[in-house]
Amino acid sequence: MRAILLGFLGVFASCSKTRESPCPDFPGGSGWTLALSSPDGNRIDGVLSNVAGRTRIRGVLTTREGAREPLDYAVDSVQMQSDSVHFMFSPSQIRLAGNCVSMDSVRAKFEMPQPPFGPITGSGTITRVKR
Repeated sequence: MRAILLGFLGVFASCSKTRESPCPDFPGGSGWTLALSSPDGNRIDGVLSNVAGRTRIRGVLTTREGAREPLDYAVDSVQMQSDSVHFMFSPSQIRLAGNCVSMDSVRAKFEMPQPPFGPITGSGTITRVKR
């Protein structure tokens, strides 16, 4: 019985260890460039950077009709867990989720509400700005 209990605890302890993120300083550092698009032609192009101690996104949201909305918002609730990244920015309530694939790259998906219709979804990359 003791051997079974010790075996279980060993397996549990090894499963509970978290891996170090491939991009440990996200979203800090020199900034990150977003290049995301939806299948129907909506685009998010911008830069995440640290401004006065807060992460901000600055860029452009382009609709499929070609309208361009400037983005200059604080990023809410950046969450990192292992290689996963999650954040949102307001007032558009755009949510991004991704996986770090290297120190300089995140493969990401976004979701943007579009009431009363379903959300606009898309994907792309977030890459570290090279200086």
